[in-house]
Amino acid sequence: MPSFYLNLTGIELKQNVPNVETPILVYTVPAGGTVLFPRMTRILMKLYCTDGNEFDKGDVFQFYYKTPAMKNEKPLTEHFTYHMFQVLDLKDQTDTAKTQTITLDSELMQKVAYMGGEQGVRFTKDRQIILKVKSSKVFDPNNPENYLELKDVEVISSE
Repeated sequence: MPSFYLNLTGIELKQNVPNVETPILVYTVPAGGTVLFPRMTRILMKLYCTDGNEFDKGDVFQFYYKTPAMKNEKPLTEHFTYHMFQVLDLKDQTDTAKTQTITLDSELMQKVAYMGGEQGVRFTKDRQIILKVKSSKVFDPNNPENYLELKDVEVISSE
C-alpha cells in the first residue's frame, strides 16, 4: 500500500496567494489509477515558505476534491492547522502516539455512510485531490525539504 507522497507522479505544486485560501498542491489521478481516501488518515507534513521557514502554527489547511464534471471543488476533509506539524519534527510525527489525523468533511462522511462506504472515498482517472492553505506566507514549491505523507491513503496503479 503506497502512501500519498509529494513526489507522486501527477502532483503539481504551486505558490499560494497570501491571506486567501489557495491551492498549493493538485494531484490528478492518472488513467488506470485509483486513490482510496479513508474516513480518517494519519498525516505527516513539513512545508516551507519562500522566506525559508515553515508555515505558521495557525495557518489553516484543507483538502478538497474535484471531478471533471464539477465546476468548483468540494471539501474532502475538515480543515486543520499547521500547529503540530511545526512543533514536531518528522521523526516525532511518525510516532503513532503523536501522528496527527485528519477526517473526511462531515457532509462527505454522511454521504459515504449513506452509500455504505465503510472504507472511504474512491477517486479514479482525472479526479483531483487539492490541498489549499490560508496563510500570510507564500509556499515555496521548489524547496526540497517539503514533505507530505498521508499514511492511510491508498494509491493504486494498474501500471
